[in-house]
Amino acid sequence: MPSSAPTFTVVIEPAGWTFTAPADVPILQAAREAGFVLPSSCRNGTCRACLCPVKSGQTAYTIEWPGVSADEKTEGLILPCVSVARSDLVIEAPRAILVSQLARRSPFAKTQE
Repeated sequence: MPSSAPTFTVVIEPAGWTFTAPADVPILQAAREAGFVLPSSCRNGTCRACLCPVKSGQTAYTIEWPGVSADEKTEGLILPCVSVARSDLVIEAPRAILVSQLARRSPFAKTQE
């Protein structure tokens, strides 16, 4: 069932890719559902693999104690796995890829000739 929450546009820099993120869906999940893969591991705010800067816009955390220091918050760093959009956003994630690129990166992927 589609979310009835407000939606916001998220731009992934430097690629310039855009997707829509509902205000009640973590940014990492919304990106994946839109066909983009951001670096991640634990998906619960502790490993910090997804840590990235917000260049513009507002976010909120879905958990009380995300693994981001006060200094990192001041610098605009977020954990997209446990952050939701509260406005249109521009995030910097140079290691983001398209879902379609996953198979080509796998050593087990079969390629068509």
